[in-house]
Amino acid sequence: MNKKRINNINTYHFFEGDVTIVGVDENGEELSLSLDAYELINWINTDQVREELAQWLLKSKDGYRYKNASQDVIINSTFKKPKEDE
Repeated sequence: MNKKRINNINTYHFFEGDVTIVGVDENGEELSLSLDAYELINWINTDQVREELAQWLLKSKDGYRYKNASQDVIINSTFKKPKEDE
């Protein structure tokens, strides 16, 4: 099994039932990942990801220092769940 990490996501798009995410891997090389959209939404629990990310960000005792600008956006929107229509 090959393991890769996308350190910087710079492109996302949906086309004909596939979700494609493009970014830069841990070695600075461009990496593209294409997933079947149906499989993606059935396997990924976004509420769980949101909660686990929030817990990870909050457990730092000396304050979380952002590694890049996208993480600033993440921390500011992590605790905001989309409002459900009443």
